[in-house]
Formats: sequence, structure tokens, C-alpha cells
Amino acid sequence: MKKLPVVLFFAIEAFSLSSCADFFQGKVPMDTSKEDLSSLYDLLTPPVKITSLDAPSELYASRGLYAGKISVSWSAVENATSYQLERAVVKEPSPDGTWKLPDESEFEVINSFVYGTTYTDVILQNPLYSSLESGYRYYYRVMAQNLAKGYESSPYYPDYEVHKEKDENGNVINEYVPANPEIFGCLFKAPSEVEADKGKSSDSISLTWNPVSGVAKYLIYRGEKENGTDSVYIDEVFGSETSYTNTVLPSEQGVEFYYKIYAQNANGERSPASSLAMGYSLVEGAPVAPEKVYVDNGLGTSSSSITVKWDEVTGAGNISYALYRTSSIDSSYRLLKKGLTVREFKDSTAASGLYYYYFVQVSSEQDGTVLKSAFSDSGKTSDFPALGFLLSPPSSVEVCDSSKGSSYVCVRWKPAINVSDEKAQIDYSYNIRVDSSADGYFGDVAVSETKGELDSDGFLFCDVPVTSGWDYFAVTTVNADGTDKESKKSTVVAPVPDAPEKVYATKTAGRETFKKLIEEKGGAFDESEWSPNKNEVYPILVTWSASEKAAGYDIYRSIKPESGFKKINDFAVTGLYYLDAYSAAKSGTFYYYKVYPLNTLGQGTKSNDPENDVEHNARGYGALTREQWFREYNKTVKSSQSKLTLMHKASDLDKVGSETISGDISGSLSYKAAVVGLGAEITMHYENFADKFISDDSALGIKFVLQGNTDTTSNMSANGHMHEAVHCYAKLIDVTDASAVKEAFGKLTDGQRAAISTTGDRQYLCGMYPGKAVYDNLEIKGGAAAGGWYGVETYELDHTSGSAGTVVLAEDKVDWMVGEE
Repeated sequence: MKKLPVVLFFAIEAFSLSSCADFFQGKVPMDTSKEDLSSLYDLLTPPVKITSLDAPSELYASRGLYAGKISVSWSAVENATSYQLERAVVKEPSPDGTWKLPDESEFEVINSFVYGTTYTDVILQNPLYSSLESGYRYYYRVMAQNLAKGYESSPYYPDYEVHKEKDENGNVINEYVPANPEIFGCLFKAPSEVEADKGKSSDSISLTWNPVSGVAKYLIYRGEKENGTDSVYIDEVFGSETSYTNTVLPSEQGVEFYYKIYAQNANGERSPASSLAMGYSLVEGAPVAPEKVYVDNGLGTSSSSITVKWDEVTGAGNISYALYRTSSIDSSYRLLKKGLTVREFKDSTAASGLYYYYFVQVSSEQDGTVLKSAFSDSGKTSDFPALGFLLSPPSSVEVCDSSKGSSYVCVRWKPAINVSDEKAQIDYSYNIRVDSSADGYFGDVAVSETKGELDSDGFLFCDVPVTSGWDYFAVTTVNADGTDKESKKSTVVAPVPDAPEKVYATKTAGRETFKKLIEEKGGAFDESEWSPNKNEVYPILVTWSASEKAAGYDIYRSIKPESGFKKINDFAVTGLYYLDAYSAAKSGTFYYYKVYPLNTLGQGTKSNDPENDVEHNARGYGALTREQWFREYNKTVKSSQSKLTLMHKASDLDKVGSETISGDISGSLSYKAAVVGLGAEITMHYENFADKFISDDSALGIKFVLQGNTDTTSNMSANGHMHEAVHCYAKLIDVTDASAVKEAFGKLTDGQRAAISTTGDRQYLCGMYPGKAVYDNLEIKGGAAAGGWYGVETYELDHTSGSAGTVVLAEDKVDWMVGEE
């Protein structure tokens, strides 16, 4: 025997009774080859028992130390062998500039088993200035664990969970999230919005950029190639500076240089290179820039091009013009055309939904020498910006149910891009176009030139009558005063299938039920998929009925019924089931599922509603291994034994007698110790005993309900055995039934029972993990545990599978180290 049974036994020696109730908390060798067995004193004075782990008290995440990774570390926890690390990503600040702390449900496991107190979280393998991830905040939390000894894992640090404060009757009087420290990491960003003077001075080029947090200095590089491959280091400035003036030689005047900047921190780590910024100094005699550059046809008037015009520039030599632009998503200057001799240009490369700013550079050529002007003052900071944008289709188009009933659908969309000045905004209307094919021409208009109505989400919407052949929809923007009257069509959308019915997630289902349910849905069961994760929890199977016109399904999971759902399938599910082998699933945790049917375009917005599922069909959890089942069961047993008094008396004879204690929720535990012949008998009987709610929340249900005996018989030599069995049953009750509530929660106050009743739960769970623990093979020799094992058998809870009460794992040996949780 390598492991020892947690056991309550009764020893008698010279008619002296002794009880080893504290065997649940001591560590007693079970090597039967040793003659010197544990003394009664040893059995009754066990060492302090570890039941759970403390949370780490510190957590650190690097901020701006590395360009592509974040270093995370935390304080060690005594008796922890590993840690689980989770991360939540916040992509942008709130409109007021503050960063909102992530919700508990936003955290995802990035490593389930970190064997140490440090972790390197690689965010980007090849970070660039354009990497969006560089601007995100990464929040972390960590949990200590020791799975080998079965200790209860620590709480997370920091704690982002919503806590419920209850009164003595179990009513929720306050919900709060603990005040957490701002523990986040971020990447070392490249300097942004680098600008270089373009002809403002004849002897220097000034650079400016936005500051980078945590920088010690900025390194300035310069080259003459547009791609920056010939850039060389020229200088550096302190981290407190965000500008630099590059003095140019007379021979360098007029040369176009391309600058890039690196930020460097105190550890010598460099950021990615910034975007390239072109700059040059003015050559004496160079022409001036145009005083005015403007968009003539391009403020939402054309769907295909933007026409830019500018004032004439006169001077010596042959005058030509070069046109550049920047956009609302890219501040880099892009050359559109050079060598222009006319003072206008039609930009046909502009994309929908973006603002563009245009700049003109004048060149004069005389006797083979080309002189260039400064760039025109026509950017977004100018008093008269050369701003243009296409007549663009609206964004975020979708089809939803209409308030007018099934003979209509509601099409809604975000308004098209417009002038930022409300007083000068273009008066758009919209056409809702239809077709029988997603690839069609959309020549038919279902609703013409509607303004739409504005909803609370900032969408415009319009009800469209359902007509045969109108399977697909697109929205166009109409500008009656434009050169082009109508934009290109939006993304094509179609009505989404209705939410599926009969969404069901299994509860402690076994292999045979998995096979049966999968085959019923037309699938083939893979034996290898039904195996426990590292937390000793088996998978959950989610099934549903087909939705009409569904081309596939997306599956979302959360640990709360009302929020925090995340997509868990990589590709659309084409069948009617999904096996969720979640590697981080834990015992005692419910998982809620939403199933979204998808149309042929991969769109879906309707799902089942776990929050209002009073029968909890979409709530599931996996079966446990026998060892993990006993680990959870033993917590209720230990709690019950600690309430007895006789068995903890100092004198052996004082232990003789009987007493009965009540469970905190229901039922009782009776203790009787008596001298029988030349030995002794201890009877421990559980009657409908319940002590713990799931996650200590009465709204979720009862974790274990115990019925049966753990009895011990011993002779005068203190040799004997344990026997009998404890059944952990499960049943579902309707808490709206007063008699059922009184029976199930006999030990609670009226207020506490009322708090449960108000949940309206018609499938309230009494017993989360049905099973049986058999004590018949536990031996006692010389007053000490001396071998044997528990027999553990687990059952299914699933009531809709037609196999309620079916064995998940048939009875088998479970060796249990005393002191193990």
C-alpha cells in the first residue's frame, strides 16, 4: 500500500475505548510489515492538517520592458507545487481616457501548470510599429495548486470575481468586486506619429514624435531609401525629449531622407522601429508650396474617387507637382503621383470608410537642377485641411427580428462616414437592396431612400417586408447631391436562423451515455475523447436540435449564466453536438453553454438563453475520477465529524455513548460507541445529511447529500475492520413547492429557505455528484490503520439522457493517503 485510507476506526485495548476521528487529519504510516504500529497518543494528536492553499500575495507584470513579451512573477505559496496563470486583454481605454478593469469572465487560462513563480508571456514573435497588440493592456491573475496531494486550490490573486454579501437568511444584500491593485503588463511600444520637416528650413530637418512610457533614450536613424534598409544611426536624445533637429550639410540640402526612431529603456531593450518619416531641407531658390489645397469632389460625393485641386505656383523653370496623402489609420505619407503639370488629381485608390488628408509638393527644374518646395499646410492640424472621403456604405449591417411580426425583418446598420462637424454633415439616406443570391447584383430595392430610425445602440434600422426570393440584403448610402448618387453596397447579410431548441449539457455523464447521445445525433464516438483532464474532470457533451436553415453552429461557454461567454470552437460545427474537453475544467464548477446557429454567410445572433433556463438544461459539468470524487466527498465527511463531541474526548471511556448532530442544511449524523464482548463497535450513521452548498452559494444547490454508515468493529487487541457504505444521492426538487423545500432544507431558517424559493428554480440540485463509498476493505491492526482501500462507484445525474442512475465508473479501489484532500 502506497497510500493510506482516511478512516474513522474504534480500538479497544484492555476495555479502553479510543477513537481515531482525527485520522481524517493526521498522517499515519500504513506499512503492515512494521511491528511498531502507531500509538493511541499518535492517533489522537495528529499534526496540523492542510486543507487548502493560500493565494499568492504579490503579482508583478512587466510594463514596457520588452517589445514582444511580458515577464510575470508572483510570490511563492507554501505547499504549492504549481500555479495556474490567466490573462485578460483590454484593447483600448474608455472614452474618458481611463482603463476599465477586466471582468472576471474575461480571463482565459494561458498556462494551467507553471512549475515555478515566473512566466514569460510571449505576445508577439516579430513586433512591429504597426502591431495593434503593442497598445493593449494585459491583466493577469494567478492561483496556487497542489494536485498530487489534492489540496483545494487557492483563490485567485487578484480577485476579480463578483462577491455576494448575504444576510442571515441568505438574501443577497450587496454585490461587489474587491478593490484590486492595477496589475497589468504592456509591451514596449515603438514611437508613434513620427513627423519630419519637409522644406521648412534650409539647414536642418526637425523631427517630432509621441512619447513612449518607460524610455531612457531615443535612437535616431536615417537613410535615403524609401524602405529604410540603408538606415544608419546618427544620434540619440534623452527619454524626456520628443523632438530632434538634424543639421544638414549644404550638399544634403533638398535630399529626401527617411528617418526611423527606436525607444530604448534602462535595461537596454529596444522597441520596434517607428514608421519611416520622410523629411528634407529647403534648397535656396526652391519654389513655395501652394497656399491652398482642397478637395473638389470627395466629401461623400463620389463612391469611387476623390478629386483634389490646388492653387497655381509660379516661378523660374519648369514647375510640376507631387501629391501625397495620409489616412485616418496611417500617418505615413504615401506618394500618389509626381511630375504633375495640371493642378488637380483624381485619387481612385481611396478606400471606403476612411478619411484622407492631401499634401502638395512643388518642384521646379532649371538647367538640370530640381528644387522642391515644402509640403503644403493641408494636414489634419491645418486651419484648412484638404480632407476627403468616399461616399461609403454603412458598416455593421445585420438582420434581426422585426417588431412588426414574422412578415417583416429588421435591417439595421451603423451610419456611413460623414463630416465630423455636425453643422456641415451631409444629409444621407439609404437604400436597402435585396437579391436571391449572396453573389447577385442586388438590383432590386426593397426600401428606397429611407432615413432609418435611430436605436439606443447607435444603429439606424428599418423594417423590410418578407418577400419570396429576397434571401440576402445589402445597404447602400444615398447622397442626392453627389456626383455619384449611391455608394457601393455594404457587406451582404441574411436573416439568421432561430435559436436552437433542446440545448443540453451533460452532468457527470459517462462513456456509454456519450456514445449513445453522439450516435443519436448522427456522429461517431471516439473513445479517446472521453478522458479526464489534469484536474481529473471528464468532458461535457453539449447537444441540441437542428435549427431550420442553419449551415453550422458556434458554441460559447461561460461560468456564469448571464455573461462572460466566449467562443470555444475553432470552426463552425456542422453536426448537432459538441464535446467540450476543457483542459481547465474544475470540480464543483458549473459551465453554461450558448449555441448560435449560423446562416450560409456564417452569421448568427440568436442563441438559447441559459440565464432564463429554469431547468438548467444548458448547464453542465463533467464526471470525476474516483480519486477526485472521494476528494470532494471527504470534505463533507470531515466537516460532519468535526461537530461530534464524544469521539474527541480525552479519556477513552468518555468516548462511550451516543450523540446526534445536524447538518447545516439538512439531516443528521448519529454516533454510538459501545463495548461489545471483548471488543468495541462504533456506529456512524448519516441520514439525509447535507452540510455544504455548491461554491457556498445556496442558489446553486447542495454539493453532497449523505446516506449510510461508516462503522468500525475491533477486538481486545485493537484489531478490526471498517464496514458499511455511504451513498451520496442526487435528486432534483422544485423550490416553488413549499413542502419539497421544507424537506430538503430542514435545518435552514425560514428566511434562508425563502431566499432559495425566490430563485424559482424548478430543477434545484440536491447532490451534485452521486456516488457510493464502501468501507468494507479497510483494516485496523493494533489500533492503527493497516491497509486496505475504499471502494468508490460514481453515477450519472443526467435526467434527460434516459440513463439517470447509470454507473459512470464501476466500483474499484481508491487508495487514499491520510491527510490527502
